Formats: sequence, C-alpha cells, structure tokens
Amino acid sequence: MKLIIFKSLFIFFLLFSSANAQDDFTTGSPYTVFGLGDLEYFTNMRNDAMGIQGIGLYGTQVNNLNPAANTKLKYTNFSISAKYGFLKTTDGVSTNEVSDGNVNGINIGIPFNQMNGWTLSLGFNPISQIEYVITNKGSIEGHDYTETYSGNGGLTRINVGMSYIVFKSISVGAEWDYAFGNITRLSVKDFFPDTLTTASIKKEHDLRGSYFKGGLIFDIGSIFKSKTLEDLNIGMFYQTRYTLTSTIDAIYGSSTGYDTINLSEDDIDMPEAFGFGISNKFGDRYIVSGDVLFQQWSNYKEGGVTPVGLQNSIRYGLGLEVTPAPRKDRKFFDNLYYRLGVFYDKSYYKVNNEDVIRYGISAGLGVPIGTYNSFDFGISYFIRGKTENGLVKDEYLKLTAGFNFGELWFIQSREE
Repeated sequence: MKLIIFKSLFIFFLLFSSANAQDDFTTGSPYTVFGLGDLEYFTNMRNDAMGIQGIGLYGTQVNNLNPAANTKLKYTNFSISAKYGFLKTTDGVSTNEVSDGNVNGINIGIPFNQMNGWTLSLGFNPISQIEYVITNKGSIEGHDYTETYSGNGGLTRINVGMSYIVFKSISVGAEWDYAFGNITRLSVKDFFPDTLTTASIKKEHDLRGSYFKGGLIFDIGSIFKSKTLEDLNIGMFYQTRYTLTSTIDAIYGSSTGYDTINLSEDDIDMPEAFGFGISNKFGDRYIVSGDVLFQQWSNYKEGGVTPVGLQNSIRYGLGLEVTPAPRKDRKFFDNLYYRLGVFYDKSYYKVNNEDVIRYGISAGLGVPIGTYNSFDFGISYFIRGKTENGLVKDEYLKLTAGFNFGELWFIQSREE
C-alpha cells in the first residue's frame, strides 16, 4: 500500500512540475501589478472546497493558517495538493485567456499526544504570486512607441507550528514563518521606426523576513458544560507585522548596451492580519463553518512609504460539509465527503478610486482510501472586477486535487 502511495506522489509531482513550466514573463491578471500580487488563501483541500480558511474548524487535514486548529489531528498527516486554473480577462474591448498549474503547498502534522492536542506542524506554502504583461501605446514628437510592463515571481513561506489544549476546552497554537521570494519587474519602451533608441529597465527584488502567528479555538460546549453546544467552536488568530528585507538589482538597457546597478535596500513593511471563525455540527452529518479575515494593508510600506491606492482588505467565507453516513451498510457514494462553499472579498487595492471586489463559489469531494488516507478534489469559480471605470474583469476557474497520507506515528498502542 505504501509503495503505491509513494509512486502516486512521484507521478503527481512530475505532472504538475511539467504543467508549471513557463516562460520568464507570462500573461496573468493585470491586478497582480499591485503590491505583492495575488494573495494565496489556500489552507487545505477541505477548507478550500468549503470556501473558508478554517479559523474555527477542527479537522483531519493540517491547517497552515490557524495552528490551534491542529489539536484534533488523530494521526500523522502528510498532505500535498496542486491546482490548474483557467483565467479569462476582459476590458470590454479585448479578451485574453491563459491557463497554468502549480503546487498549492506541502504540509505535515505530527500529533505527539492526542489527549492534550500536542501537535507539531510543518509546511512549505505560497504567500503571493505576480504574473502580468501590460501593454500601452503612445507617441512622442510624431514617433510611435509601445511600452510594455511585465512582472513575475512571488513569496513563499516555511512554517513551523505547535498546538496544545489547555483547560480541556481551549486549543492554543503558535507558529513561526519564514518568508522569502523574488519579484522581477520589467518595463520596455520600443520606438517605431527603430532608428530611435529602445529603453528597458529590469528590477529584481530579493525578499526575505520572518513573522509569528498565534491562534485560539474555544470548545463552547465544554466551557459551558452543555450537551446542546458540544459541537460549537469559535476560533481566532493573529499574524504579526514583519519586515521583508529587500535587495534590488537594476539592469538598465538600450540599443547600445546594458548596465547593472546594485541599488540600496528598499525594505517592505508587511501589515498584520487577524480573523475570526465559527463552526458547528448539525445532526450526524452536517458541518457548517464561516470565517472572516482582515489584513491592515494601510500599514504596508515600501521604503517607508505607503503606495497610493492601498486599503485594508477583508475576506468572508461560508461553507458546508456533509460527512459519510453513520451506518455500516454504506455504498461507495455514502462514504464520500461532500463540500460546498461561497466566498467574497474586498481587495487590498483600489483602481481609479474604486474597490476591486471578488466573489465566487466552490465545491469538492473527499474520497477515503483506507482508514488514514484520502484523495480530495475541488473546483471553484470566481469573478473579480468589472469592465467599467477603467477596471478589467477576471473570471477564473480552478481545479484542485490533493492527497492526504496518514500514519499512526509517535503514538504508542495500549497493552491488552
């Protein structure tokens, strides 16, 4: 069984590493030109299919946002997932369509003691992604030119967390994250006829920094000794501010040659984030969870200055999970986990003094493979922006697939 699992993982990596092979600058959403680009809201396959972050939801998959949600892991969990997306962008006149794939992240949860929720979590997960090519045309003294702005790169993080249950009713968690990445931005101005000089500026930003997260989940039924509220949980988390140390190499080019300059450091101050979540189980099969996530982008600074147009962001999510039927004579479809969710967020930037809103729907299936393993599949669709007031409209369809491999490590069996 284990040999089959590891062969599957090898094929999984091979397929999606091939799907992610791209040119230096590929066309994506023009909205990724702002700040650090598109933020990744993925915490695990289950939460993603439910449209939430899982701030107040326990589960059998590692949560890389709120470490307190990992106290109920019953076995060592190794999870990996990947996505393939189809993006359609239109400004009301022209339309551009692209597709790409990538790995969502790799996470491991190791429960040292199930009774007190003592769990170690490790992860390698993306933070943001930049991918755009924007072209403008103009004229100077009768000479036409095309100016192209391109960018790619993003941030990734390595996270190490620990969780524990105190007073038998409160799960606490803390996590250290190390963020790193590279962002490349290129601007090129081509003149016609080509007797005029073509100018280009390419800047490569090397970023790195660390921060902390802390979280809580309250088991309301246990706190109030209520059988009626035994499945009601309320969670919260906080992420500290941090500084990304930035070194910049600039390459200035023209038709006559290139010149590389190492610019002075231009550090980036990242804002704090915090959120709240709630979950409850109704009957034997239905779990409902919702959460809200805030980030104070008004405190974001590049070289001590907040760029124009940034604002505080907010994300809402609401999801439903239907668990397998609690009977022994279950058929195949009775063994599956069914998930459905909706989400809405206001982006951390404005365009022409107007909020950029994103809203969408998600769904997924969890397919148990044995006692501790499962395959998970998801699909989501969102719309962002509109074709008015100088904005563009993004439509994005995302397909996800993941594998959760579980094993009872570090837990000693009881003697008969």
